[in-house]
Amino acid sequence: MITLTSFAKKIIINIIPNKIGRFAYVGIFNAEYFFSKLLFRYNLKMWFRNSLLQDYFSFGVSDIDVSVELKNNLLIQSLSKKLFSFLTLCPLIKEVNFYYPFSLKKLPLLVNFFELSRDPELFHKVQMDQTSLEFKEAQKFTYLLRMFFSNLNQIAKGFSERDIEKWSFHLKLVGHPELISALSGVKNEKNLLKIIFSSFPSFDNSHYETIKHISHCHIIEKPLHIQFQETKFPQELLTLMPHLFCFADLRLQNISQLGQKVFITQMSWEILGMLTQPMLFEEGSPVFQHLFNIKSTLYKAALENEICEKRRLELMKILEGYIELLYKNHKI
Repeated sequence: MITLTSFAKKIIINIIPNKIGRFAYVGIFNAEYFFSKLLFRYNLKMWFRNSLLQDYFSFGVSDIDVSVELKNNLLIQSLSKKLFSFLTLCPLIKEVNFYYPFSLKKLPLLVNFFELSRDPELFHKVQMDQTSLEFKEAQKFTYLLRMFFSNLNQIAKGFSERDIEKWSFHLKLVGHPELISALSGVKNEKNLLKIIFSSFPSFDNSHYETIKHISHCHIIEKPLHIQFQETKFPQELLTLMPHLFCFADLRLQNISQLGQKVFITQMSWEILGMLTQPMLFEEGSPVFQHLFNIKSTLYKAALENEICEKRRLELMKILEGYIELLYKNHKI
């Protein structure tokens, strides 16, 4: 049964063109920015990113993703928590990333180029590290895999016209526009996953089967530790999705060249994600355990590729610096 609220929402979405809807979203964002500066009286910058800047923006469906730049490393937990709580009072704002001197300094080593491309304001603040070119193919795969899992439950219900628009953007962004025509035949997540893996012939069927299995487990909300117990390919699972299974007591070894780079790019994405969410790291927070699991998995990984090994050590240093910064803020 369709409620009056959902029925009215559908009518509004169908009547109001995206151009007017986008204008309304920008107006809402500007009001949030104005009141944030007025209420908190803090020197900050704020901008929106992702769908509001892209052709696949859909009024009433898209969210407003916000980036906030804080001017120093002091009180980042308490201030980000207050700002996040205020900004998300608006139901359109679901995701807020916080940047400050420490995280901005680490961005060139951590950020995924393709994800960065969806945030033009941040893009102009970053001078990419030259060694990141060595990770370009792995960054493509990581980006597509992250986009896949971020919309997995929606895709599993059916691949809509908006999904086609969104994934056309993703495939074009990573340099595979030739795959866009195949999207019209996508019915579910398995079809889309095949398209993603078709771009990376270095991965064999065990990698595809591994991701296909855990995507199904995610849909039915099976606990992660049971997923790991059931997998036939634990090395592949920890290689491709280390951020989800970093709790596992397993040492990565004998990984392919591309696999090592995907491991590094997935870990880099996860670490940057933690750096942009300082409000989660309150004293005694269980999120600290995830941070320590990430560090432990990095410590145990045996990477033969010289560039990957160097980046692994750099990631560990970044985590140590972040832990020190968080504890320092707790004492203020």
